[in-house]
Amino acid sequence: AAKWAKAVPASGAVAAFEQLVAAGSAVGASPGAKEGAAVAAAELSRALGASAEAGAVAALPALFALAGDKAAPVRAAAEDAVDTIVTSSVSWAARRGVVPHLLEATDAKCQWTTKVCALRALGELSKNAPKQVAAAVPDIIPAASYAVSDAKPQVKDAAMAALSTVCNT
Repeated sequence: AAKWAKAVPASGAVAAFEQLVAAGSAVGASPGAKEGAAVAAAELSRALGASAEAGAVAALPALFALAGDKAAPVRAAAEDAVDTIVTSSVSWAARRGVVPHLLEATDAKCQWTTKVCALRALGELSKNAPKQVAAAVPDIIPAASYAVSDAKPQVKDAAMAALSTVCNT
């Protein structure tokens, strides 16, 4: 995947991300295809960095869906891709555009593993882009506060950690 990612020109990044999302989120896609799509998304983000941000940010909803998958390798690959996009592949100017995707992934209708992934990413984003996160605090606090009352202890813990990080940066 790393070799392929380096061969993609920055101008073709959006199309590459669209292909990955389509392959990984296709109805009936095998766990291997889903995991492969997430791994490739992470590698593409690492290889192209901020020049691929439009495609990377657009791929976040599909990656969050994969973070809720039943297969542990798929979840792990999706979490790695989300982390890569949020922490290093998106320019400081575009990070504010990531927040709505993170908040949407904490919705009650999402799988608990998706919520945990999004809340962890929110905490990381607040460390790496404190000004952009500070501007979104009025949107973040209600969503993260709602997650604190989730039935799953893992979601509660992730929400508390995210709130602590957001409020302390």
